[in-house]
Amino acid sequence: MENFKKIESKTLEEHKNELERQFHIFKLSYIERLYDKKIPPLEESFIDIKYGENDEIIEKEIKINTDDFNMLLGRYTDILRSFVIAHKKIENPDSRVGWTDEEYDAISKIYIEKIKEFYRVDKTKWIENTMLLLDEMNNKLKNEKIENLLDDDRSGLISTEIITDQRLENILKNTNIPFNKYDKYLELHLRPLVELQYGKSEVNIFSEDSLKQLALDIVDKYGEVKGIIGQSWILDTPIAERIGFKQLKKTISMTPSFWGQFQDAKGQLVKERINKLLETGKPPYMVVMGIIDVIDFLKKYLPNERKGEVILKEKNEDFDYKSFNDTNIKGNLMRWDDMSLSEVENYIESNKFLKMFFETEEGKNSKDLFIKLKKENIKLENLRSNQEWQDYAQKFNKFIDSLMFKEKKVFIE
Repeated sequence: MENFKKIESKTLEEHKNELERQFHIFKLSYIERLYDKKIPPLEESFIDIKYGENDEIIEKEIKINTDDFNMLLGRYTDILRSFVIAHKKIENPDSRVGWTDEEYDAISKIYIEKIKEFYRVDKTKWIENTMLLLDEMNNKLKNEKIENLLDDDRSGLISTEIITDQRLENILKNTNIPFNKYDKYLELHLRPLVELQYGKSEVNIFSEDSLKQLALDIVDKYGEVKGIIGQSWILDTPIAERIGFKQLKKTISMTPSFWGQFQDAKGQLVKERINKLLETGKPPYMVVMGIIDVIDFLKKYLPNERKGEVILKEKNEDFDYKSFNDTNIKGNLMRWDDMSLSEVENYIESNKFLKMFFETEEGKNSKDLFIKLKKENIKLENLRSNQEWQDYAQKFNKFIDSLMFKEKKVFIE
């Protein structure tokens, strides 16, 4: 099986790059074992998630076919993403890394064919030749910085992201946790272990300090959340019970929440765990979804000096949810590219929530922003990367939250 050398790097960036390279080799070795029918797949099928014209989540069940090399590459490795990023940066070094689904598929197809050709020509060296091609492309980008596309907040060793609406439904469906589309939860993400560990002798991912900081952040910034959700292989260990998470379900997730078990806290691959997967097809741990109620979390982790009466938030029953649903702000914006300037102006005037926002101090300049972006013919796919638009969206969402939620006093003991 695989025998990866210990990573010896002078800088954190070098270490992360070499770690990513070793993971690519490991995952390519895994799909080779699947393709050769040496081990069974982890799953019989998976749910492919895409977004529709109105930003709705569209799910499609896809059966695993170990004879389909393209499927194995796309499902069990992220090397195509690395090729797409390198391709885009070489093509336009000054642009922000981003793509549409169609663009990603088109670029991926180029490298799928190259990888399959490597496999066809010399099965013993296809992984080596694939990595040589990627190395060659990355060497052209040595002075380029690839953006971190995960937009989140950080509480010590843990990063967090607010989830709501369809994404929340997608996570909590088929569980016994009641929810509605306006509920908000915090989803935890672990920062890359090599980032946390580099230059240190040891690190505790779920340290008391990080969880206490998260509790303070909830009280100070996220008072509307109903609970905290985590998905990780770590929650398939006794740590889950110790930190207070209730295990909801085991799942297959080809994300860092699964692959993280194959590296240690010092950013080195764990050969014993890798070899178990490559030899048997069975990982040491599965990904478990865990949840903890916000009040229970605060009781457990809020520092003693902050315990007592705290101000959180709850759903405001006086808010006009029906009108807000009927305005379908997100759905109407999906038509942005097809709307004329006059249609944009009419849309603004007919939407009472936008008009209310434009009358506030925070939103007074946003109406002009809509008109400006439309006159500049900014396409919908580029709006999310437009800084002015991001600032508007953040302020508008905060304004809607101020209407949708009201303060409530809670005693934490």
